[in-house]
Amino acid sequence: MKRILTVISFAFLMVACGESKKAKNPQLEARETISTLEKLLLDAADGFNDSAATQITKAYLRYAEAYPTDSISPDYMFKAADVMRGQFRWNDAVTVLEALVKKYPKDPRVPSALFFAGFMLHNDLNQNEKARPYLERLIAEHPEHPMSADARMLLETMHMSPEELIDHLEKKNGIAQ
Repeated sequence: MKRILTVISFAFLMVACGESKKAKNPQLEARETISTLEKLLLDAADGFNDSAATQITKAYLRYAEAYPTDSISPDYMFKAADVMRGQFRWNDAVTVLEALVKKYPKDPRVPSALFFAGFMLHNDLNQNEKARPYLERLIAEHPEHPMSADARMLLETMHMSPEELIDHLEKKNGIAQ
């Protein structure tokens, strides 16, 4: 009887150890899923794969939500916004960029996030007054960042018609008409 209990105990121990080896780290699994989806998105021979794009934005955002302290989470949020822009989901992209700026104010992608949020609001959504605070914040908080110059130019020209913009740029660059 003692021997049977020992064998049963050993069997339970082996099963338990085997199951722990099978169980993967959920964070690692999430990264592997993202990597697979990125390859699927990039390898699309027929052009943009909207289904893969939607899946990867969800995976990026789920990861960032589940692992907010992981250094890759702000990068995933930025990538999610970029993919959303490619899907013409500009409002969603701006929302994700806003969240990135709020959650990770010291992240090096913040100046780019501010610029792209302002740019999409201006260029893609024609919402200049909503774009202005993002661009102004970029200039105020990151005056030396290369995108600050682009933000200044955008603020200077956002009210212009295409014809006025061409005229303005020609004058600014000394191009004779």
